[in-house]
Amino acid sequence: MQPYSAILERLLRENVLPFWERHAVDEVRGGYHLNHDGRGRDMGPANKRTVAQARMLWFFSAVGRSPYGSDLHRDSAYHGFAFLKKSLIDPEHGGVFWGVDADGQAATEAGKHLYAQFQAIYALAEYHALTDSRDAADLAHSILSRVNEKARDHEHGGYVEAFSRDWTPLPAGTRTLIGTSAGDKTLNTNLHIIETLLAIDHWGASRPELTEIVDRLFAHLVRDEPVSGIEAVREDWSQRDTSSEGPVSYGHDLELAWIARLVRARLGSSAAIGDKPERLIQNALRCGFDRRQGGFFESGPVGKPATAKDKVWWVQAEGLLALLPPDSPDEEAFAATLDWIDRKQADSIEGEWHERIRPILGPKGRKAGPWKAAYHSGRALLRSLEHLGAAGGKSQQSLPKRNEGGNA
Repeated sequence: MQPYSAILERLLRENVLPFWERHAVDEVRGGYHLNHDGRGRDMGPANKRTVAQARMLWFFSAVGRSPYGSDLHRDSAYHGFAFLKKSLIDPEHGGVFWGVDADGQAATEAGKHLYAQFQAIYALAEYHALTDSRDAADLAHSILSRVNEKARDHEHGGYVEAFSRDWTPLPAGTRTLIGTSAGDKTLNTNLHIIETLLAIDHWGASRPELTEIVDRLFAHLVRDEPVSGIEAVREDWSQRDTSSEGPVSYGHDLELAWIARLVRARLGSSAAIGDKPERLIQNALRCGFDRRQGGFFESGPVGKPATAKDKVWWVQAEGLLALLPPDSPDEEAFAATLDWIDRKQADSIEGEWHERIRPILGPKGRKAGPWKAAYHSGRALLRSLEHLGAAGGKSQQSLPKRNEGGNA
């Protein structure tokens, strides 16, 4: 048996880092090349979306700042920063494009969505923390300034999410770049807004926005009973008749829970937040956790057992962060999730984590793509190692022996 920290470090050093060090940096076209199949084989040139590019920039910057960083990681971060600055910024209307071609020469998806805007700010903030780059800070501030100018919803509060290239809001009901309905306020986008505003809180300009978004999200995008996330509400934060039926994304609920706990530690609690982070975790454990093999299922109806039973890579990552000892409501579930990742989700042959593991049928999906980058797996490992190191003795707990029977 190994202590948690030893397993996490091994996964980082031997599984996650080698894959992205080997495959991610596009020396020919710039930025990061993210088009690899489930075995890690290169599938050829591909368009580059800002979300994935920003997530790789964040990852290499975060590794560079960690005890595991090297000149290679710092150089890889600079490589991604140079591409973002040159190719992803809209020189005419400000903000970042949704996506560009493989060479970064032309916008293939010129529309604007706050998901990409805030992921870019988040990555630039991490790169600035690594390098103290004035250019990175200026870019982050310029994107945030444009977002606050164009996207603040002064009538209903929060942010409008989806726009054309010139920041004209998309007509209500139009399909957005993340596949939602224009005009909606979504849990997915808002939790990443919160994570970004929390990361730049020390810059001093975004505390009111952070406080407002957190309170509105918990007041309108989280059910009271059972406490679980609502994926989308109308622009005025009102719920649709069908929203109470789900499905519940356990990954989003777990991600929101641990981010909200960080916010609560920074800002203090509020009536809207209360104990909802802990109750989100408890509901995910009750309805979406696999007690037999470990790990979290994908989704399910409100208050009922999971029906979508694939084990998706990012859901396991968010589960680790939500259940970190010594504050975990269920340390056995943390150990079982880490054990599942180590035995099944992590590809011990080709590296990185399988996108999804299906019951009986096994692994499916890609190692790298428009939504598959090093952000979730890397963030989970880096933050877990940092947290457990700070927690002292708890980092030395060990995984139990598990029954290897059954198909994943």
